This record gives sequence, C-alpha cells and structure tokens, in this order.
Amino acid sequence: MLLLPLLELHLLRFALADLIFLFGKQMTPFTFLCLVAFVLVEDSSLDAVSKTMYAIHVFILVLACYGIMIKSNVNSVHRYTMIASVGYLTVCQVSRVFIFDYGILSTDFSGPLMIITQKITTLAFQVHDGMCRKQEELKDDQRRLAVHSKPSLLEYLSYNINFLSILVGPCSIYKDYIEFIKGQHVQHRLKRVKDSSSQQNGWDKVPEPSPVRAVINKLLVCACCLLWFFIITKAFPITYNVDPQFISEASFITRLAYALISVQAARPKFYFAWTLADAIHNAAGYGVSGVNERGEVSWDLISNVRIWEIETATSFKSFIDSWNIQTALWLKRCAETSGSISCLLRCSRSAMML
Repeated sequence: MLLLPLLELHLLRFALADLIFLFGKQMTPFTFLCLVAFVLVEDSSLDAVSKTMYAIHVFILVLACYGIMIKSNVNSVHRYTMIASVGYLTVCQVSRVFIFDYGILSTDFSGPLMIITQKITTLAFQVHDGMCRKQEELKDDQRRLAVHSKPSLLEYLSYNINFLSILVGPCSIYKDYIEFIKGQHVQHRLKRVKDSSSQQNGWDKVPEPSPVRAVINKLLVCACCLLWFFIITKAFPITYNVDPQFISEASFITRLAYALISVQAARPKFYFAWTLADAIHNAAGYGVSGVNERGEVSWDLISNVRIWEIETATSFKSFIDSWNIQTALWLKRCAETSGSISCLLRCSRSAMML
C-alpha cells in the first residue's frame, strides 16, 4: 500500500464530499459518475490507460448489478447479484495473479472492487428481505435493515461509489447511508437509544453531537501509524523473511523473532487506512452508533478496526473480531440468512478479510 498517494486521495475525498454536501440535490446521475471517475483516476503514480481501466472495472460491476437489481425477481435478486459480483471479483483477482503475475500496483482497482462487492450484495439481501420475505420470518436485525423498495439509479450509485468509502471502505448499511444523506442519521440513531433503553440517557439529553473530538483522536492515531510506518516498518521489511541469505545464515530463533517483529511492524499501514477512512466518515457527520455507558456519543458505527483489542488479544477469535470488522459483519448477515449460497460466501471470505 502506498501511503502518500493514499493520503492525497483521502484529502481529495474530503474536498469532494463538501461538494456533494452543498450541491448533492442538484446533481444528476451523470454528474455523479463523472466526479467519481475523477476520484478513481486521480493518482499520479498510474498512467492514463491504467487509470481509465481501473475506473471502468468499478463502473461495469456497479451498473451490471443495478441492472440485475431492477430486472430480476425479488425472490432471486440476492442470488443473481451474489453470483455476478463475486464472479466478476474472482475473475479480476485471478487475472492479477496468473495473467499479470501481481504486476499491478497496490493502489489498483481490486481494493475498491472488494468493498463494492460487499455493498452490492448487502443491499441485494436487504431488498430481498424487505420485498420478498414475511416480517415474522426475519430476525430483529434483519427487520430493521430490510429495504422495502428498490433504489433509484442515483441512490444506488451514491451508496456504492460515494467518495467517503470508494477507496478502502468500509462497507456500510444502505438504510444508515440514506438516513445520513437525508440528514436524519444522528437523530434516528440517538432515538433508537432512547427507545431501546429504560434510562433516559440519549435522545432528550444529548444535543446535536459534534464529530470534532472523534475526528481529531482518529487523525492522531493516523499520525502515529504514519510515523511508525516510516520509522519501524521501513527498518524491518517483511519481505526480508524470505531472503535466501537470511534464511540460510540466521538461526531459527533469529528468524522467528524477526518474523514476529516484522509482522507487528507491517500492521500499522492497515490501521492508518481504516482509521483515516473512519475519520473521513465522521467528519461528514456519518458514524454515530449511539450513546455509551458514560453518556457520550459513540462514533464507531462503521469502524473497521479496534487497535487496542488487536494488540492485546489473548486468542485468535479476539483478534479476528477486531480486524476488518465490517467485512465480518457482512459475511455474518449474508451467509447466515441464505444457506443456498453460504458456501460461496465462505469461499470468498479469505480474500475479503485481507
């Protein structure tokens, strides 16, 4: 992952998010597509042809799955969407390995494509739940997230390729995103706290919350991760573990110790990307999950990593539960509700979790 180009693109997303906030209601689907194309290709490290091809992959997947969403029967929309999106992602990933032999930069289209695949399939399952299944068949979480009408083209494009999550995600819920676009996200989230709690600790006592504190804290974490990357990660490159001379000359204990240190040193680049993406969502006013036990508003609705829990994990399960959180939730929501294609989902998990 190239941190400096990634940082430049994140800053660009901050600016374009302001444009959407100010002029979103006057924006047509064509204008939206043009702006998203600009974000996807605005990277000076790639040549013009490659940038265009990377953007085309994203648009092909999104527009094809929207066609499936509109034309297919609600009884099967989730199956067709899953097969099409995961199939296209698989073809792209296989081509990177066997055709290009990993000869594509780390800032290629495969990252956004994995995020979009999660979003597309999540929405398809929620449309199926809302328009096909009976309410009594659904669990409480499914009932709350169910979508009762098919989205318009602009809503579909906005949800899947919005500037907040186009690069590193994370995957979010369609109804939460639409509430955010309508300016109702914070109010609805805090109202749910009041409705679900016997204590009056949320809606009527908490004013319109400001994300400034949460954003600053997360940006400070990003700064620490960036500093760690340039000092520690560069000093202990993970590729040195497979260096022939190192393998032949170093003792087993030395190689084991270096492997542990280099793996620990390699993680902050993921912390940086996911925490910065979380901060961008919060800066836009998106990400309120409710009120914690101290009566403070929590901005962790779409957080994708819990760094402290990872670094202090005492079991592999604790580690997994705190790493790439939204992907794990996506798999749980989709795989547990459709046994007929859960095998396909589980097969794709290993790629999505990385």
